[in-house]
Amino acid sequence: MIKSVTHNLFTSIFPDESQCPSSIVKLLLVLESEQLIPLFKIREHSLKYKPLSAFVINKNNQHISISSILNNSILKSESVLFFGSNFQVLLGEKLGNQKVVTDSIETFVIFTPQGLILENDDIVSDLKQNQYQFIEWDCWKNMYLSFDEKEPKCSLTFMDRQGYFMEINTINNNDSEAEKIEKQLPLIFCYLTMKRFWKYVEKMRYDNFLIFNPQDFIVFDAEKLAYFTNNILKNINITEADLSNLMTKIVNH
Repeated sequence: MIKSVTHNLFTSIFPDESQCPSSIVKLLLVLESEQLIPLFKIREHSLKYKPLSAFVINKNNQHISISSILNNSILKSESVLFFGSNFQVLLGEKLGNQKVVTDSIETFVIFTPQGLILENDDIVSDLKQNQYQFIEWDCWKNMYLSFDEKEPKCSLTFMDRQGYFMEINTINNNDSEAEKIEKQLPLIFCYLTMKRFWKYVEKMRYDNFLIFNPQDFIVFDAEKLAYFTNNILKNINITEADLSNLMTKIVNH
């Protein structure tokens, strides 16, 4: 997770690799405590915000700015919920208790308030948009986080009403046990963020437009993130009770 080949939101906002995992946990604790949904400003909109300098790495090992991806997609979003590189996305159908995988792609992921952006491939041909593909959150009925019984690995899964699913996994190579555990933090972050955001997904099913309650969100630009990291997260001491409560929220979903 903290290696450049898997560049993501956290390596962008927490450049100190040795402190990155603990900083992510601290951020999760604050967001959960206040029940806030984070929005990260990526594109220039007004003098009020200083956008983050953010990029992902595609399957050809090219560094691509998030801003350029948003510009070349059907979205006009200025903020994202999460972004990261080196993920495996599986598509398939759940038949009874069995999952039948029909397609797989290694890709970056960008979570926006409107939906998910992936690298373009043949897995969702009818959703292609130039070199990227956009999948609306409204396609899915629900979402959940599951844990592997044999190794430290979790999967973020979205299901529709017909039993079709999209599963997002972190790619583990020859990582140590500690590295595998750390690599799950992005998906845990995404799950807790989407869990709070899901009430807006439900509203999208019935409304042609979406009105956000600003009290549900915390908007981060580069300057606010720097202040938040140095003056708030830096002063938080993680206790066993904090970790226990956080794990309880994650597991008992």
